[in-house]
Amino acid sequence: MSKLNVTLLFIGLSMLVVWTEATEGDPFFRENYESNESTEWARKETKRREQCIKNTGSDAAYTEYTESFYKFLSCSPRQFQASLSDDFDQLTNETRGAFYSKYCARVPSVVSCLEESLMGMQPCLKQGTSQIAAAFVRSIPEAADLGCKNDGEILFQLKDEKRKECLNRKADEISICMSIFTERVSDLSALTRDHCSIFKNVKSCVTRILKYCDFEDLVSIFDVSVNAMLGVMPCGSPTKKL
Repeated sequence: MSKLNVTLLFIGLSMLVVWTEATEGDPFFRENYESNESTEWARKETKRREQCIKNTGSDAAYTEYTESFYKFLSCSPRQFQASLSDDFDQLTNETRGAFYSKYCARVPSVVSCLEESLMGMQPCLKQGTSQIAAAFVRSIPEAADLGCKNDGEILFQLKDEKRKECLNRKADEISICMSIFTERVSDLSALTRDHCSIFKNVKSCVTRILKYCDFEDLVSIFDVSVNAMLGVMPCGSPTKKL
């Protein structure tokens, strides 16, 4: 990762929940999904279909799941992400008002798309995955409000070269933080205190790095979504100091 962009803070951890559940952690999901030639991929698809039948009693939900998952991936189109990245690279204090007016206005439509997609996927998801994903989507408007406040005052800190260089140096550590999740979450059939511990460890890990790089204000945005997900787990108060 050569730079930390807005996507990491808004989507990273939370999308990982559904992504891990849907692909079983396979980093080559797109290629296998599109080629449909891999024996391993066929095995995973069989397991997904079996999960649908187990949850619903029929095979009909699998087709809707597949269509909804594609829609889920397209809620934030690649063209939009590329435009966001390019515009953010060129962002200045003078242009940030127009930037955040343009992109913050897109949040409601993205949230609506995600909610609709998750509804179609829900019959084939494990209960824990469904709960966490729904909690995250519900948290997006609040997180976006913080990020967009005062023409993106908090997120504009990502343009500070000293802070940005610090995050770049910490890129590998951030990846390790996220790997805590992918390596330790093996079953989301039901949420347990073990999941609380995993999420809290990831939260502590990322928070420590953000604070080290003088991005303490960004923690408030990160916390909104993470605390929302912790809120559907048997963890007690998600805002309790770690």
